[in-house]
Amino acid sequence: FQFAHEADPDVELYYNDYNMAKPAKRETVCKLIRDLKAAGCRIDAVGMQSHCGFSHPDFAEYEKSIESFATEGVKVMVTELDITVLPETWGQSAEISRNFEYNEKLN
Repeated sequence: FQFAHEADPDVELYYNDYNMAKPAKRETVCKLIRDLKAAGCRIDAVGMQSHCGFSHPDFAEYEKSIESFATEGVKVMVTELDITVLPETWGQSAEISRNFEYNEKLN
């Protein structure tokens, strides 16, 4: 943040990350903001990469994160937003070994 500010004092400085609705991540980011400010570094905003589905994130926790970051005195921006309406596929993956069997070139 210090070097970015020195390179361009007029640019807005963001900390941008994902999973910001998770309580542990929220607390860590709030601490980071406080630590940067205490060290004399400027931070203007937090960017929230928001990858949403029906079961995640918990929108009450998402709202708490926005409020917590704003309380730390920074702007809050949604820097990425995608919303899936399809069923979750966590834990599912391609069965590559089976797919190899179906392709003569790969056997």
